[in-house]
Amino acid sequence: MPPAPPTRRIVQRDEREAGALAERIVMFAVVTRRPRAANVVEGLSKPAAASAKKMLETIASWPSGMRQARVSLDFGLRGDQAERLASVMAEAHPALRLAMYAYMSPQQQARYPRLAAVEFRQIPGRNAWAARLVREATR
Repeated sequence: MPPAPPTRRIVQRDEREAGALAERIVMFAVVTRRPRAANVVEGLSKPAAASAKKMLETIASWPSGMRQARVSLDFGLRGDQAERLASVMAEAHPALRLAMYAYMSPQQQARYPRLAAVEFRQIPGRNAWAARLVREATR
């Protein structure tokens, strides 16, 4: 009996890496140069361009918030996020500071131990603003 043929296509390492890099380039181009992002795809090599075109179509259909979130996840947090967050916390009203604390990650909260035991009132508008300030300071 002859051996069974492989069920999966073996992808060459350089093809995979070119596709992943092309997708990251497209994400960056869509966020920074949205009207001209298709021009960036045209400048890529043929193997990478195919993957990039698919990604461009997918990303173009996403709402702005989803694009920004994906870019933040893929490209990581800011290197100066702790300093930016500390600056915003220093300028915030004490009530807003407490709300911001509630929306920080445990690692970020560790920098403000004095706020851990303080309770604050739930005010939807202020809490939404606090969550947004924390997100924007860290990305």
